[in-house]
Amino acid sequence: MSIKNDTFAPLLPSPCYTPSIFIRCQYLESIKIWCGVEYLNETEVLEIVANHSPNSFHELKIYNADSDSNFASPGDIEFVSPEELESASPGHFEIVSPEDLESEDLEFVSPEDLESSKYLKFVSPKDLESFFISWENRVPKKLLSLIILKKDENKLLDEESMKLAKKYENLGVIKFGTKLYDDDEVEEVFEYF
Repeated sequence: MSIKNDTFAPLLPSPCYTPSIFIRCQYLESIKIWCGVEYLNETEVLEIVANHSPNSFHELKIYNADSDSNFASPGDIEFVSPEELESASPGHFEIVSPEDLESEDLEFVSPEDLESSKYLKFVSPKDLESFFISWENRVPKKLLSLIILKKDENKLLDEESMKLAKKYENLGVIKFGTKLYDDDEVEEVFEYF
C-alpha cells in the first residue's frame, strides 16, 4: 500500500490521515509504505507506526521512492534559451533563477561526495533510535520486522544506522533487513495467489 499525504482525505476528518489507517484497521499486521517527496517521509512514518499501530502489527516495509534518484553536479545544470524552453515538452526543464543557483538550500554533489551515494536515503540515526526505543516500550511487546526496500542491491544503510539496527535486533526489539523492491513485489504476487 502506498500512502500519499492526501490519499484518504475524502474519507477521514483528520488532517493527519495515515494514523487513521491504523485506527480503522485494528487487525492490521503488515504494511508497505512508500516514502519520498510526494509521500510521507520516513521519520513521519516511523513516528506514526510507533504511536498508532495496533497491537497486532508486526511488519513494516519502507521504500523511499526517491532513494534511487540521480545526483546532480554543477556541470549537470543546463542553461536554455527562451526559444528552447517554449518548444520543450511540459516538465522537461525545471526553471531556476540565477538567485536560486546561489541559494544555500541548493546542494551539489562533488565527485568526491559520490562515494556517499552508495548509502540509502533513510532517517537519521537519532530518529531511528527514537523509533526503536518507542517500539521497545510498547505494551504488549511484539517483535517488529523492519524491512527497508531498495532498487539498487549495491546501496547500503549507513554504518551508524546498521549498528543501531543490530543493537535492537540483539535486544529482541526488531528483526531488521533490506530487500530489493522488485523481489518483494514478486513475492507479494505469489503470496496473493
